[in-house]
Formats: sequence, structure tokens, C-alpha cells
Amino acid sequence: MAKKASVVLCETVAVEVGGEKYELRATLQAMRTVSQVFGGLRPAIERVTNLDLDATAGVIIAGAGLRLDRKESDALVEQIWQSDKKGDINAPVLDYLSILLNGGKPLEKDADSKATGAVAAPAEGNA
Repeated sequence: MAKKASVVLCETVAVEVGGEKYELRATLQAMRTVSQVFGGLRPAIERVTNLDLDATAGVIIAGAGLRLDRKESDALVEQIWQSDKKGDINAPVLDYLSILLNGGKPLEKDADSKATGAVAAPAEGNA
């Protein structure tokens, strides 16, 4: 079987940390990496929701397709820790994880979420 490039069904999710912008791509490889590192998407979502800096950095690394050594990874965690706006980092990371949970497809916004910017949860059949 010939190798195929990673399929991206959704626009990238941008997240800025320490003045550097990361583009998180919803690919099968990113999904697999997050699942292997965290034991599934649900644990990743829970850890990022709980402001686990290592988890947030791990998702950014997986989503951006980065290959960082321990020192570089620790530097990213430190930048997240020192950020005055952790919510501006965590919100797009959680959106990204929701897109992965939705099979890499863009999330539908319902009428209530359009006013608040919140993203609708994927249908139960997709969880």
C-alpha cells in the first residue's frame, strides 16, 4: 500500500504560547499520539481542563507535529506556566481535542454557542 499524506478535514487551530504561534492540525496521527500518550482523548481533555501544564504542552506538541527533546518540551511547559493568559492557551487546545473527538471534522455551532463562542459537543455516536 502506498503511503498517503495525513488527511486534514478541518482548518488548523491556532494557539500562541510565549509569543510563538502553533498550528494544531487534526490528523489521524495526532489523534493516535494523543491517545497513546494520555490513554485516550477523554483523559487528555480532563487533564487539559484541570490546567495540567504537561498535558497542554503534550497536546500542542502532538497537534503541531513537533519532535521536541526533553529540554525543548520542558521549555514549552515553562512558557505555559509563566503565561498570564492560560485560558487563551487552554481554550484552543480544548477546541482542538473536541475536533479530534469529532473525527477531525469541524464542530457545528449551535444557536446558543454562536453568541458565546462556545463549541457544541459532538454527537454521542461520535464519542
